[in-house]
Amino acid sequence: MNTITKQASRDILDKQIIGLNSLGLPLRTIGEKIGFHPTTVTQRLDALGVERADTRHAFMADIYDNLNESQKAWLMSEVSEHSNIKNYVQHLLLRAYHQSQGAPN
Repeated sequence: MNTITKQASRDILDKQIIGLNSLGLPLRTIGEKIGFHPTTVTQRLDALGVERADTRHAFMADIYDNLNESQKAWLMSEVSEHSNIKNYVQHLLLRAYHQSQGAPN
């Protein structure tokens, strides 16, 4: 006998949608991961009052443009050490994860 209710199942699904959206994944990718059409993902986010993540290619440009010149120079030198922004962000995320787990980097 399945003890999970339809509402509980929807709540779990909604948490997955919100979590994946918060990571900045495109609606299509979210839909593929949970087995729903992107339109369904959009409808759920709208029904929950959750703003859709900015997945435009200009995402990093928006971040960069809001930094002052000193911050921009610092970021460029940091990213250069890691080869690109994707590697740098991954490094930061893994370091934060390990710290949250009480483990060394």
